[in-house]
Amino acid sequence: MVEYTHNLKIILLDNKNSNIIEDETILNEIKTILSKNHTHQIEWNGRFQNFTIKWDKIILSDVNKYLMGDLFSFPIYDYDSIVLRHTQETISKIECKYIVKFYISRIIGDKRIDINSIGLV
Repeated sequence: MVEYTHNLKIILLDNKNSNIIEDETILNEIKTILSKNHTHQIEWNGRFQNFTIKWDKIILSDVNKYLMGDLFSFPIYDYDSIVLRHTQETISKIECKYIVKFYISRIIGDKRIDINSIGLV
């Protein structure tokens, strides 16, 4: 079972008044794009490095749809700034007639230590 660490909520806004647009077709197209591995070169510690992140689309209950997005990820990177910049880069490359806004939240949870491991990390 995958334990996700990040949740992504996406909304669409019109270009004139910033009204929320409910266009499920376009939202699903964007989510399909985000559900694939994307690698971007991002500057980290003074040099550009490749970072790859993929979001999984999960079916949510009607109540949870109001509370969170339906995209989840468990990136190997401990720095949320990498996840944020990577997501910004991926979304910026998507052509869309609307403004795409997103919100990433971290899912609460406890890190588990493998009882079969020994030593310092």
